[in-house]
Amino acid sequence: MADALPRLDEVPGIDPLHRSFLEVLTEAGFSGEVNRDHATRLVHATDNSVYQILPQAVVFPRSQQDLRLLGRLLAEERFAKVTVSPRGGGTGTNGQALTRGIVVDLSKHLDRILEFNAKERWVRVEPGVILDQLNRFLQPHGLFFPPEVSPSNRATIGGMISTDASGKGSRIYGKTSRFVLELGLVLSDGSTLTTRRLSPGELQTKLAGTDREAQLLRAVSEVVERSKPLVAERLPKLTRFVTGYDLAHVIGEDGSVDLSPLVTGSEGTLAFVTEAKLRVVPLPAHRRLVAIRYAAFDDALAAARVLVAADPSAIETTDDIIVELAKGDTVWHRVGHLLGDDSRTAALNLVEFEGDDASLLDEKVESLVATLDGELEQPGRAIGYVVAETDKDRAALWDMRKKGVGLL
Repeated sequence: MADALPRLDEVPGIDPLHRSFLEVLTEAGFSGEVNRDHATRLVHATDNSVYQILPQAVVFPRSQQDLRLLGRLLAEERFAKVTVSPRGGGTGTNGQALTRGIVVDLSKHLDRILEFNAKERWVRVEPGVILDQLNRFLQPHGLFFPPEVSPSNRATIGGMISTDASGKGSRIYGKTSRFVLELGLVLSDGSTLTTRRLSPGELQTKLAGTDREAQLLRAVSEVVERSKPLVAERLPKLTRFVTGYDLAHVIGEDGSVDLSPLVTGSEGTLAFVTEAKLRVVPLPAHRRLVAIRYAAFDDALAAARVLVAADPSAIETTDDIIVELAKGDTVWHRVGHLLGDDSRTAALNLVEFEGDDASLLDEKVESLVATLDGELEQPGRAIGYVVAETDKDRAALWDMRKKGVGLL
């Protein structure tokens, strides 16, 4: 963890290289905001992680043209040592959005829902669109974007793409990358690229070209082919594995190629995302939620095998620290009557079932409850549970889970 941040009146000035870059950027017609003030730099020195890294400045682009201008200047030899980091909602927990260079905040102005096709079930958005904003837009159409991360009221789609976010329900819905149909990108030299899955025929046509896309397709295809044995040997067979560039899914079994998997999960290191065409799916008609209490956090984790056997759509665990913090938060007024006042409660598992067949969901819940009843109070097992009967109660329990990081 970095040293504590300096006080406002102690913040060091901008170094000559980055100052020159920002001056040239402004003179070249950058239409967004360029912030070098101490307060903005301090705000962007932290995100949802434990790290604190003070940037030289923060810029807020208004358009793709602004990002192209940034890229073109970064490609100039005199600015080769200037570093930038794209930023969305700042909800990453590993310090991905932090830099000692320039933060490029895409959340402020690039926040429009551009196009929607309910029949074909896709939506095209800018990177600053917030997840809850998108799902509110989709809800009247009976659709939603499934990767439901905890900070959904501030997480941006661009950030979710960059981290290949998953969240609640990922067991059945998967990660963000599963729903990316196309990406609009600005590359490090200011050129643009649209990624989508190319059929073998389309790929051959593209490869015959001499432009930047053709160069990238040739280079990436060569790297993927060369890396196949290593990927097969070492890549963990995990659904939510997101470390490194996703070489495994660039080339399809049919020989098709899509560069999008490289960008999803790349933490903003390969390109600026300017647009995303996303697949959306129907909202489930019914939901059931069981909140299970445990006397130890390890007990809640050890219950995973039993809970997965019940075939739920989501399992989310909350530890004793968050439970205690929640008791001092307004959310406890909405969940206290469900969780009770048993002082032994040190962890929770929220187990959700969703689908269009209500009777099937009821059967799954009854089966899980029967299993819990047979194990209650045994060493290492659950000490109690409640089935949330109303939408209001289910929403309250999920709100408590979502507040976890914020409470910490």
